[in-house]
Amino acid sequence: MSQYISVHGCKTDKDFPRCLEDEIRKRGAMDKLASDRAKAETSAKVFDILRTLFIQDWTSEPHFHHQNFAERMIQELKKFTNWVLNWSDAPPEAWYAAFEYVTFVMNRTAKERLNWRTPVEALNGQTPDISMLLHFTFWEPVFIANYRDKGKKNFPSTSDIFVIVGSLYGLKTSSKRFHEVLNDVLREMGFFPCVAEPDIWMRAMNADGTVMSDEDKKKEQPAFTYEGVSRPIFGGYYEYIATYVDDLTIGSRDPDSILQYLQVRAKFKLKGSCEINYLLGCDYWRDSDGVLCSAPKQYLEKMEVEYERLFGEKPRRSRAPMDPNAHPELDQSEFLDDEQTKIYQSLIGAAQWAISLGRIDVCVHVMTLGSFRAKPRKGHMDAIKKFYGYLCRMKDATIRYRTDMPDLSDLEIQEYDWSRTVYAGSNEQYPENLPIARGNPVQQLSYVDANLYHDMLSGKAVTAILHMLNQTPIDWYSKKQNTVETATFGSENVAARTAIEQMKDLKFTLLYLGVPIVDRSIMVGDNKTVVDCATQPHYKLVKRHLMLSYHYVREAMATGNYGYVWLNGKDNPADILSKHWAYGTVWKLLQPLLFWQGDTNDCPSKMTDLTSG
Repeated sequence: MSQYISVHGCKTDKDFPRCLEDEIRKRGAMDKLASDRAKAETSAKVFDILRTLFIQDWTSEPHFHHQNFAERMIQELKKFTNWVLNWSDAPPEAWYAAFEYVTFVMNRTAKERLNWRTPVEALNGQTPDISMLLHFTFWEPVFIANYRDKGKKNFPSTSDIFVIVGSLYGLKTSSKRFHEVLNDVLREMGFFPCVAEPDIWMRAMNADGTVMSDEDKKKEQPAFTYEGVSRPIFGGYYEYIATYVDDLTIGSRDPDSILQYLQVRAKFKLKGSCEINYLLGCDYWRDSDGVLCSAPKQYLEKMEVEYERLFGEKPRRSRAPMDPNAHPELDQSEFLDDEQTKIYQSLIGAAQWAISLGRIDVCVHVMTLGSFRAKPRKGHMDAIKKFYGYLCRMKDATIRYRTDMPDLSDLEIQEYDWSRTVYAGSNEQYPENLPIARGNPVQQLSYVDANLYHDMLSGKAVTAILHMLNQTPIDWYSKKQNTVETATFGSENVAARTAIEQMKDLKFTLLYLGVPIVDRSIMVGDNKTVVDCATQPHYKLVKRHLMLSYHYVREAMATGNYGYVWLNGKDNPADILSKHWAYGTVWKLLQPLLFWQGDTNDCPSKMTDLTSG
């Protein structure tokens, strides 16, 4: 039991069924409804709701109030509500607001019976935010009105109301008002929002670290050119501030000056500021070579602790997330009960966030097992346990932000004349409101693959895409295709079209961030027929149902801004995201991506075990 308390206002006992429906709508159907045989709680309408949603009902014995958890809790709530009303000097008619305030605090108070977790965390698995309780108290004034002139003709006027300026939690527009104030402050500092990502703010800086004025922008000229980049590159650089609710991530050569402005000039109360080392479950640091690294180390440790709490033992270490020939969709073991199903869903949810934090190597496995969240079987639970064993063994996987240009000399890009095809004159249109490009250029490189007949029940294939910026994996994708293809040619065509769409999205996001992009973005695939189909003007399409994907990819190639080259499948990193692999077959792909410090050219080609356990 989570011990979560929910309060609903009722005028009469007849309102109880409505309140029960609202509670189910907000937080889902409960397993059991316990009552003390009150008429409102045992009415025919209530039983209809319980019967429809398969909710058990239970009633306590007469004169044994201790059997019902709610009886004692109501007495506690009343006592604490009276305390709040007394020390806050709130009027008696505010008793319901005080009642809600008390339940809000109690739901965010850790309890020994819940293994020192809060009821909110026990209910939905998320650690609650209590910052508003640390800065604000109950019944704080929002404005003060001058009632001495009440009754006069022009009352109330703007001079009769004194507004208290501050961040107030709990109001309907508090979040909007805070963001408006923050936006005004950032604009005063010279920042402007990125069109592609409005939560990222940027401002132009001179090379000496001063903010670039409008006059400087009018006078500046392109600073240098780079082979393969047609857009002019100007001097200076951009500073960035990424906002997430009330958290700020600052990218600047002098972040202290920005923090000082926010604290001294804007009067913001910053709870703490330091070089980024942990954000949203991901650890950040620099290795001995000075390269910025990120990995969900602490998050994986918490996943292991949660696994041990759920199953009473540590995960059994494994060298692969899943057996190479595994097909969970064919599992015929018994279904899990409701409690085990919730555990399975919780494990899948935690694994999905680990992927977002950089665990590229388990994308396809979580995608496959996540398909059975609604009704998992015992075999699926065994599979997720093995998956956790792999994560706990290979917890050192790290993304290193290598900014050097990749060596593409081994990739052969064929040039063709498209002027006598239906794609003649194709070109990529750039928006007119792009900011000026500053800084070092970036090469976009994407690996794509498809796994035909991945799901043996639906016949669907998997599209896998790994996007790289210079030598850094920046985005990854593994998902079942929407259509069923009967041949590898079809599934690879669909995957190529999805990859081009994502490459365009990523390219324009970077352009709106002011990043210089090498004109030609490279896509790498391991199906020679599909590559030739997309890049050779004289190639004829046989399978007419692939017409849209066929033309979309070929038109992109005809613009000259995209290249599609072939690479042997055993050397394609996208294989990691498309198939249930064995450790020995992908280690040479995994090692330089996630497990190698230093120059990847020095990474040994043969398999070496750098893990322990």
